[in-house]
Amino acid sequence: MVWLKRNLLLLVSVLVALGLLGAGGYFLYLSWQKNQEVAAQLNDKTEELKKLMNRDPHPGNEKIDNIGAAKREQARLMEALNQDHKLLAVQGLPAQLDSAKFKSLMETTIYDLQREAESSGVGLPRDPSSGGSHYSFSFEPERTLMQFQPDNLAPLAAELLDVRAICEVLFAAKTHEIMGLRRSPVTPSDPSSAPEYLAKSFVPNDATGTVLAPYEVTFKCFSSELAGTLQGFAHNTEHFFVVKVIDVEKLPDVVEDQNAGNASPMARYGLAQPQVLTPAQQRLSDAAQRAKGEAEMRRRYHLDGARPTPGSGPRPVTPAPMMPAPGVNPAPVHAGPSIVLDEKPLKVTIMLQLIRLKAPTATVSAK
Repeated sequence: MVWLKRNLLLLVSVLVALGLLGAGGYFLYLSWQKNQEVAAQLNDKTEELKKLMNRDPHPGNEKIDNIGAAKREQARLMEALNQDHKLLAVQGLPAQLDSAKFKSLMETTIYDLQREAESSGVGLPRDPSSGGSHYSFSFEPERTLMQFQPDNLAPLAAELLDVRAICEVLFAAKTHEIMGLRRSPVTPSDPSSAPEYLAKSFVPNDATGTVLAPYEVTFKCFSSELAGTLQGFAHNTEHFFVVKVIDVEKLPDVVEDQNAGNASPMARYGLAQPQVLTPAQQRLSDAAQRAKGEAEMRRRYHLDGARPTPGSGPRPVTPAPMMPAPGVNPAPVHAGPSIVLDEKPLKVTIMLQLIRLKAPTATVSAK
């Protein structure tokens, strides 16, 4: 105890020195651990740099700046994408929409399509109750409504304009009749079992900001109108159509009188059936006709030495009918012009997709 009292200052200094040594060791350990983490990160970056330097294409060096070239290419692609967005934008979509404006747009568009169909000679489905055509071009459920959800206005307007573009192609091709149109439901509440809707929905592409809108159209036509319809879809400069499936069915001929339809053209109009001769009989008949013609010419021009008598002159010669030989089946001879193309009406169902931008929800104003 006496020694502690005499050397208390020394003891305190030793304890302080030990504490400082412990704190220094702990700090050294922390620094060493942090240094190891930094070294590990440096090694990872070094390995990543080596991988990049060995890749093809090379990221570049002092002479070749591939990274800058990639950035310029990305900017060029974005510019091209913006140009495509201008082409894929929905044509005729109003800037602001509410229920009243959409209702007016829908009724005006349907009325214009009905008038265009009438002027183009394209038939529409008939309404049995009124005896006339009041076809709504797949918008019959919407025509009964007066108010619409604000989020559904822009998609419905885009579908309405898509249907108008499809019908304009059919009108330009002079198809006989539009039998039906189907489109994708806009809301989950739309029943897919209804005749106006498809079971398929829109296919969005978030990378390009576009959407694939499926449609199905059924119409009657001949093969020439079908070719015109496909050409109209393929060469359309305002809309981008992709024809996915074509189903063609041959429709039965419409005959007013079943018996008249089965009869031959000669019997249908009360004309005598032509006589059918075998090839041998035909050659004999031709030789007899030529001999009679030569004899008639000699007699008419007095080449046989006989004098003309009063009242003599050419008389009409009626050839004797040639009967087919017994046991010989005569070859059929087709009367009238030969049929080169026997065109039949067709029922065509086309499943197609229209590529366009998504309907902008920002342009919708609820009222």
